[in-house]
Parts: sequence; structure tokens; C-alpha cells
Amino acid sequence: MNFEEQIQKQVQETILKQIGECRLVDYHHSNKKQIPSKILEEAWSNINWKDVITYVTKELQDKVAQTIVQNMLTEVKTDVKSILSVEGVRQKIRMEAYPIIKEVIGL
Repeated sequence: MNFEEQIQKQVQETILKQIGECRLVDYHHSNKKQIPSKILEEAWSNINWKDVITYVTKELQDKVAQTIVQNMLTEVKTDVKSILSVEGVRQKIRMEAYPIIKEVIGL
């Protein structure tokens, strides 16, 4: 099996795994009770898709916002580390911040 075939196989396995984890009703096992197909069809036909879209939109907005915030925090952390890696800047910040910190905590 060459490299391309291995990648294709891995991608297929990953997609199948993801699809398997997102199943709505697990009725593939013969030892489990099955939900009658008529009930599933009726439930499917009664889904309010506007509510589904509203819910999915809210969840996606939250995920996008969280991702943006996390990326911004990572950038700020990197910037702060870069700034504080300069000895003179670090000393200047200490000289400015320590008196204020002592005043705030009452020392």
C-alpha cells in the first residue's frame, strides 16, 4: 500500500468514525429494541427546521466567538512574553507597577 492509498484509507476511516458518532438512533444491534420506522418518519416530518437552524446558528456563533477570543488571548500572551523578555522593559514595568500594587493591597 503506497502513501496515497494509506492517506485515503485513513481519511475514509475518520469520516466513517465521525458519521458513526453522530447517529441519531442506534438501531444496528439486533439485541436492542428497535424504534418502529413509522414513529421515526413521523418524528422526522414534525421537526421544526426553523428552530433547528436557530439553535445551530447560536451554537456556531458561540464557537466562532470562543475561537476568536482564544486566538486573541494566545496572541496577547505571545506579545507580553516578547515584551517582558527585554530586561529594561521588565524593570520599567516593575518600577511603575509595584507602588500601585502595594497601594491597592494596603502595604
